[in-house]
Amino acid sequence: MVFIDGHHSHAFLRFPGIVAAGRAAEVVEATAPQLDLARAVLADLPTTPTYARVDLVTTEAGPVVMEVELTEPWLGFSLLPDAAQRRAVGSLAEAVVAASVRP
Repeated sequence: MVFIDGHHSHAFLRFPGIVAAGRAAEVVEATAPQLDLARAVLADLPTTPTYARVDLVTTEAGPVVMEVELTEPWLGFSLLPDAAQRRAVGSLAEAVVAASVRP
């Protein structure tokens, strides 16, 4: 799940091990429990990150956090349709500019 300046941007599912088959990842709709968990994790941080990727795995008990990427994650922009890709990249650019001028 990708967040830009604290706002959910998009989610994608990765398929480790089948990159050679041409299906490395695809955009998916996040479920309410996934969004709730990812937002709760980010809310526990001392500041809102400019961007973050919250990696989850689904278990019988519900979603579980695998890791939270706050530096140099792959954000999956290339998976998005053109218009959504422009919005997401534009949002990231705006967040980076805003973060660079914060006191």
